[in-house]
Amino acid sequence: MNHVLSNWAGSVVRANDGEVGTVEQLYFDDLTWTIRYMAVRSGGRGPGGHVLISVEALGKPDWEMRVFPVNLTAEQVRNSPSVDTEEAVSRQYEEELHRHYAWPFYWEGGFYVPSEYVTAMVPFIEYVPVMETPASGVRKLDPHLHGTWELMNVSVHAVDGKIGHVEDLVVDDDTRVIRYFVVNTRKWLSNRRVPVSPQWVKSVSWTGKKVFVDLSREAVKGSPAFDP
Repeated sequence: MNHVLSNWAGSVVRANDGEVGTVEQLYFDDLTWTIRYMAVRSGGRGPGGHVLISVEALGKPDWEMRVFPVNLTAEQVRNSPSVDTEEAVSRQYEEELHRHYAWPFYWEGGFYVPSEYVTAMVPFIEYVPVMETPASGVRKLDPHLHGTWELMNVSVHAVDGKIGHVEDLVVDDDTRVIRYFVVNTRKWLSNRRVPVSPQWVKSVSWTGKKVFVDLSREAVKGSPAFDP
């Protein structure tokens, strides 16, 4: 089922033996738009008292009560490596985190992508490693995650001009992928909100806070309005 990001944020995370914090944001990889972690404000040690919990530990959410059960103990979460959500999440931190919980590495088997990769359009499937070597035309990617806050208010540009800014995200809680950006078109379409799929993304400038999609303004204009 699809839920907007604002339904995830603020939800209570409940371990096997009690509540451990609240969801503040999600972390996704910028190759497949797959959600990898929930950033949980736990009040624990480290900058801001945040920890990351893999969505693989997530049980069936109670959306009405906004409670997310996780198959962990409160002590495991308490002793988890803390994370500074103001900084990029390194692969070294992920390795430490996965060792702490004895989680498998989702990047096993290599993490190679085409040498021209920036942020490519990909189908909504789990990442399948490309079993090639750098000599055969691929380069090793220095992987890192992005927090969903990095997408908020990012401007979205069609092939022939700007169409608006990202106001929310739609996440599939079964496949754990970002299905749509909710784009507020502001004055251009009388503040109408339209869904834009990451499948149409050509590239992302994270430093410039811009998303470029392979759509025309006319195509966006003719799309249905977003209805949460």
